[in-house]
Amino acid sequence: MPSLTTLIALAILVGIDPCGLSRAGAAAAASPFDVLITQRQEQLYYNIPTLPADVLALIQAPFAASDAIAYYKKTNDELIKFNLVLILDQKVIAHQFTIPDNALVCAFFTDCLGHANPWIVTEAVFALGNARLKNALPAIQGCLASPYATVVYHAVEASTRITGMTPDLTPDEVRKVDSVNSLMLTVGNDGLNALSDKELHSYEATPY
Repeated sequence: MPSLTTLIALAILVGIDPCGLSRAGAAAAASPFDVLITQRQEQLYYNIPTLPADVLALIQAPFAASDAIAYYKKTNDELIKFNLVLILDQKVIAHQFTIPDNALVCAFFTDCLGHANPWIVTEAVFALGNARLKNALPAIQGCLASPYATVVYHAVEASTRITGMTPDLTPDEVRKVDSVNSLMLTVGNDGLNALSDKELHSYEATPY
């Protein structure tokens, strides 16, 4: 395939505006997920109607699950990764995917549990609980060992949704679950977001 430099040189020879050629190439390469670079959900806890407009639009947009997963793998922006997990979860809930795509997304959620970022893990474990995915139970229950209270709380919640029973917890896991429950009952999403922001800052300050 000719390089861009070659194409521009040829364009000049035949009288085509090379800037126009470059703009056309950029437009062709654009992804619908690029909007998340500038407009995305920036808190872990949210209400669906108050999500940013571009995030809501992506939840409704028709796209292949593999395209979103490929974008997740390509980007280094972990806030975009979190948003993609959120969007895919909402599309699964709304039954917008085919059965094969649904299976692909649920396998992707399970893979996300191996990430170190607590927001990505929390959103993924929450999604697996929504999907009632029994074969993800070992990975979900593995999240109980997380140092982050939000991850542990949602791992317990997801496990309970799938099995109908609360998993056995260590005293430290009970403490983490109780701390999140207390915030939910007293200050709601504001308090939960303050906790999750603190956890995210702790993660970002940890060398890996």
